[in-house]
Amino acid sequence: MNKPLFRAGALAAVGALAASLLVMTATAVEADASVGYLTVNVVDQYGRPVRGLVQIFAADGSDAADDPALGSGSPVTSEHSVTLPAGDYGIASITPWSGWECAGVSPCAPAVNGPQVTPVTTVSVGQTTTYTFHATIPWISGARTIGSRLTIHIPKGLADLQDYVQSTFQGGGGAISQRWRRGDEYISNATSRSYTTKPLDGSRTISARLTTSGGLRTVFTGVGIVPPPLTTNAITVAKFHRIKTTTRIKAPKHFKRGQPVTATIKVRPKVKTTARVSGSVLVRIGLFKVRKRLHKGRVFVNLPRLSVGKHTIKVKYSGSTLFVRSKSKVTVRTTR
Repeated sequence: MNKPLFRAGALAAVGALAASLLVMTATAVEADASVGYLTVNVVDQYGRPVRGLVQIFAADGSDAADDPALGSGSPVTSEHSVTLPAGDYGIASITPWSGWECAGVSPCAPAVNGPQVTPVTTVSVGQTTTYTFHATIPWISGARTIGSRLTIHIPKGLADLQDYVQSTFQGGGGAISQRWRRGDEYISNATSRSYTTKPLDGSRTISARLTTSGGLRTVFTGVGIVPPPLTTNAITVAKFHRIKTTTRIKAPKHFKRGQPVTATIKVRPKVKTTARVSGSVLVRIGLFKVRKRLHKGRVFVNLPRLSVGKHTIKVKYSGSTLFVRSKSKVTVRTTR
């Protein structure tokens, strides 16, 4: 029996792209005493069911079974039950939000014929074997501290499938889009793959809402799956407290009178955060004073021409909405 999951065809047409992703040539299983039964449950990294399709490969790399949902009129689900000859098998899964992933199948890529199979499950005569396939969907990561950067991660299987679709569709088929959310509300203008938390996010949950690309929607709609938007895991941001800072001055301890000297001033947060300290510092040496704005938490200051003797460099960081002010001082000596 030849029943392709995505029929092979001309990739220039919209329907033909869906035709190229999975090509399965299944051998009809006769009703005899040499068969068993395999149920594949596809779940994400949080243990939730994931709707999609599967492809079963025999130990010799040949296609062993069609997904039972294809052509049956049944809805595509996360549970796939097939009848197979007794033997060892590898499994591939394709879903809208995990893309193409494999268990015991290499290379793991769309439209691969005769891959190398390292069996992950065994079907015995007259027995039902259940295999749980762990798919990975997009997720976010980052520190809970205000001012930290949160990042959306796209799993490799989805990135590979998206790249395949973009290289095949005329015009690329579009890209995956995202919007960040604070609780149940969208955050204005937060549409990139990363988001830096703000004081307003304190004690709130932050997540991302992803929409699949037009090309992937076309592919999966063609096999009965309308990809819904995906809401990632959420990160609860810590209660907002302005972050304490330390101010440090780096300058030569001794130098000659009239010698040009530059001091480096760094202001750093006392807790781990990806946010850079912003604002300005006020530098004083005797009657000399100058205010400088920080750039990535640091600034360079050219010291005045100092007379012979001891001099104290005093620096005050003014603080900001996110960071607490701090200060520091050092003593330098000039000689003849």
